[in-house]
Amino acid sequence: MKRSMPKPVGFLLLLTLILGGCRKEEATQVLNEEDILETLDANLRADDGGVILELEQAPLLFKAATWPCGVTFDTSLVKKSLAFTLEQQVSWTLICNEKMPIKMEILQTGSWQLNRKFLQAGSNAQSNLVMSQLVTQDHYVINGVSFREGQNLLTRPAFSREYTHSFKIQFQDIHIRKVDKTIASGQATFNISGQVKDGKAFNQSGSLVFHGDNTATISTEGNTYTISWN
Repeated sequence: MKRSMPKPVGFLLLLTLILGGCRKEEATQVLNEEDILETLDANLRADDGGVILELEQAPLLFKAATWPCGVTFDTSLVKKSLAFTLEQQVSWTLICNEKMPIKMEILQTGSWQLNRKFLQAGSNAQSNLVMSQLVTQDHYVINGVSFREGQNLLTRPAFSREYTHSFKIQFQDIHIRKVDKTIASGQATFNISGQVKDGKAFNQSGSLVFHGDNTATISTEGNTYTISWN
């Protein structure tokens, strides 16, 4: 009878470590809920150059006594801080009814760079907004959509991940106070998706409710989170 020779304990231990290391490496190539929320938070926050900043800067374009009706204007806007740079080409058209301003159609296109704790991001930045209630009421009302798409590097104490992301958010009746150009109320729906380098894709949708005090509640995947900005 032929007998198999027992494998040395050291060999088995080495094999276990190798396989365990492979499984650990595979596990790092996924974005978990916390990582996705980190990316979502950065794409939203005004003080990170996120899409909320685009909402708050839209009313600054409206000067009823200056812009003629039906004419498209454009300018370049650059917003910077220690954490981000947002560079955009902005065009807008004032729509009137018998010379009374009714709404502004605003197109913003450009790029966004972010370098904050745990996350570096670079993407294009585009929004198509319509702002109404220009000369009535004490709030502007904004509807429209914003897009961000680009590359990210997420760095945690134990690992780092490179990944792409595509972010789209649809705004619904965002009320902006005329007195200080801050968000008073409104809602939005969003989708964020992407691909981890050498890893798995992710795709997540949800909603956003603005509370009027520089905070909003995110609802996604059955969970809720609160974000705030300055």
